[in-house]
Amino acid sequence: MLLYCGLRSAEVLGLDVADAVIGGRWLKVVGKGDCELRVPMDADVASVIQVYLAAEHPHSGSSRPFVVAKGPNWGRPPATRWPDSAGSRS
Repeated sequence: MLLYCGLRSAEVLGLDVADAVIGGRWLKVVGKGDCELRVPMDADVASVIQVYLAAEHPHSGSSRPFVVAKGPNWGRPPATRWPDSAGSRS
């Protein structure tokens, strides 16, 4: 989705399952500045998303399509930002 739809990682992580209109092949995306966009999806991307949501999406009850699949944060959306301490050098 990053490559084929031209989305930023935060935009992908901010998606809800309801934001993907598979039949219409488009995504509702909230971009920079809280601007809502309607982004077209390639037919192959739409097909992969449909299969993922039907077969591989963990039964987490989350409205987010992409959630952590293992460990203590199972079923939660991944962090959209690195912790403040990451990357800082003293």
